[in-house]
Amino acid sequence: MSVCMYVYMSVYLYVYSGGSSEPVDMHPEKRMRAAFLAYEERRLPELKADNPNLRLSQLKQMIKKDWNKAPENPLNQRLQTTH
Repeated sequence: MSVCMYVYMSVYLYVYSGGSSEPVDMHPEKRMRAAFLAYEERRLPELKADNPNLRLSQLKQMIKKDWNKAPENPLNQRLQTTH
C-alpha cells in the first residue's frame, strides 16, 4: 500500500468514525466468529453432560440460542455499552 493510500484511508476512517481517536475495528465479523467458537467449545461439554441423549445438532442449536443472550457475545457487549 502506498503512503498516499494509507493517509487517505486514515483520514477516511477518522472522519467516518466520528472523529474519535479509538481505532476502528476493520473486521468485527472475525472476532465475533472466534468468540462464538470459544463459547461453543466451552459450553458443548457442559450441555453434553446435562443432556447425553441429544444429538450434536440439537446441542449446537441450544448453544446458538444461549449465545444470542450471552454476555460474551460482542453484539450484546456493544448494546450494553450504548445504554
